[in-house]
Amino acid sequence: MKQLFTKTVLAAILLLCSSVVTAYDFKVGEIYYNITSSTAKTVAVTYKGGNSYEYSNEYSGVVSIPSSVTHRRATYSVTSIGYDAFAGCTDLTGVEIPGSVTSIEGYAFAGC
Repeated sequence: MKQLFTKTVLAAILLLCSSVVTAYDFKVGEIYYNITSSTAKTVAVTYKGGNSYEYSNEYSGVVSIPSSVTHRRATYSVTSIGYDAFAGCTDLTGVEIPGSVTSIEGYAFAGC
């Protein structure tokens, strides 16, 4: 019975530790990215944190999105702006979007 209790407590602790979620896979400069395809080497611009409103104004001023970024020796093409990517960034005054971006997901600029 004691072993079952110990295993249950350990499982609960592991579950709580693994529930810390971030919306991004990596950050380059001041921009957060999600890998959308490991094989095609593409990424989407996203937000920091577990949801788009967790951090206020993580993007401000003019944001210049590059057409490609390098992370851990791999170069990725920036092909999209993800869902809620800039949501709630009230200090955002402009976004320079490269030609490599072919899609902008819903609510990308909500509340800006």
